[in-house]
Amino acid sequence: MKWQTKLQYYNSYFRATYHLGDFDLPFGIDKMLCKNEALRSKNRTLFLDFLREYGAAEVEAEMRSFDHTAENLLVLDQASVQHFLSDSHVHMLQSDIWIDDEDCIFKVVDVAEKDVLFELDKTLTAIVGVNVLPQEIVGHSCVWIDVSDFSQHVNRSNLEKYRTRIAS
Repeated sequence: MKWQTKLQYYNSYFRATYHLGDFDLPFGIDKMLCKNEALRSKNRTLFLDFLREYGAAEVEAEMRSFDHTAENLLVLDQASVQHFLSDSHVHMLQSDIWIDDEDCIFKVVDVAEKDVLFELDKTLTAIVGVNVLPQEIVGHSCVWIDVSDFSQHVNRSNLEKYRTRIAS
């Protein structure tokens, strides 16, 4: 689903589901949806064109962030994601878009186990950017995981092992 179509879907879904009337999605959801699609499709130009069209102030910084995420993005099948989360001792993830969306990219959050409940509470009413426990992503046929802020804790050869596993 193209990000523009998804934006319309999100708008109608959340209005109807949560009876929010004149509900406005969080600021920047269009950028999040476009970035999500561009990352998953490896289409850097899509996101760059979006930023230019909508007059983003920090195009270069946004694109550096995009490139960093793209370099550290894994797509894993269910078995691989369970191994990755277990091997890497991941305690929490954060969604970019709605957590039940199959296209959601989960970012590994570097949080101590003792702080997990506190961090989960911070996003209880959020629609995007939701903190979740690793076991909450079980059930997706494939899972997109951004390890860009966590990669220093993960052995690079292990990341390549996971990339290879899903690619084969």
